[in-house]
Amino acid sequence: MNPTGNSTIPHISGSQTSTSEVQIDGATVVTANVIGGMNRLVYEPQVDAVDEFSVQVNGLAAEYGRFAGGVVNVATKSGTNKLHGSAYDFLRNSKLDANNFFANRAGIGKGPFKRNQWGGTAGGPVVVPDVYNGKDKTFFFYGFEGTNARSQSVFITKVPPPEWRAGDFSHLRTASGVPVTIFDPLTVRPDPNNSSRFIRSPFDGNRIPQNRMDPIAVAALKYFPAANANPVNPYTYTNDFVASGSAPSNSYRTDARVDQNWTSKWRRFVRVSAGWNNSTPFNAFGNAACRAMAAASPREAAGVFRWIMCSPSRRRCSPTCATVSGAPSTAATVSAKALTSVRWAFRPTWRLSPRVTC
Repeated sequence: MNPTGNSTIPHISGSQTSTSEVQIDGATVVTANVIGGMNRLVYEPQVDAVDEFSVQVNGLAAEYGRFAGGVVNVATKSGTNKLHGSAYDFLRNSKLDANNFFANRAGIGKGPFKRNQWGGTAGGPVVVPDVYNGKDKTFFFYGFEGTNARSQSVFITKVPPPEWRAGDFSHLRTASGVPVTIFDPLTVRPDPNNSSRFIRSPFDGNRIPQNRMDPIAVAALKYFPAANANPVNPYTYTNDFVASGSAPSNSYRTDARVDQNWTSKWRRFVRVSAGWNNSTPFNAFGNAACRAMAAASPREAAGVFRWIMCSPSRRRCSPTCATVSGAPSTAATVSAKALTSVRWAFRPTWRLSPRVTC
């Protein structure tokens, strides 16, 4: 089993990524065939909310389907007769890290990086003083986790040198140093020596006159910063600009569960899980010319909200019979991307286990 990131499903038993099934408390948490036949994981509970998990790779029951790999089954925690809880904060900070290799080579200091993964859980009996005592009957469990990161981002690109901005391409070369000639498109004419061909004249000195420059292109040049690094190729000026900064991202997830023991043979619980995140790419130029600017705008910062509801029921028909019968459980996801364009999607998934009478 090889883990992967970015909300994808791991490789299991030699299968491709995103082709396996993941279920939490019996409800699927994958959307089927959303990207070229690949499944996508829509929710992951926090570690402290997981009671146990199993991975099945072969000999699967007929109830499983819609995948080509294995099945990951996750069971979440429930409350007990005693109040229990946990709290944590995992910290990473750039003050404890070395500089990025490329930023260090360009003589730029390390960018800021801060990451806090924090959260906590609490669970116990539902007790309302003088009204209800849920000991041995009603339990609750709640968990919340937040991850706030300001990751270091290094942006490397090529910006035009001063002479190119002025239209002077007399030193324009290929990567191997061969001169490149710029021809005047207004001088295209038939070749007097071959009527099936056309010829054109180069600009004098390989320089484009100021009055021939497109005013839109001239206005756009002001958004490109000056070079600040030695290029890896002196002819093409490749990688002559390096910037280091921070790319903020935030993600949150929460799990709430209530268990009810109706009788010694019948137990039911309801769980609601939700997760949401947003991120802003690093704007290396600090203006609209940077290709990350569109996503960096606070108005268009990427954001996704997901929620899942599950309500299975378990009934034991006799003390000597271990058959479990299940009521329908529902899983749904709602996603919204960009504050200016909200899209809603509802996909109910029903799972009904057969009822067996002993």
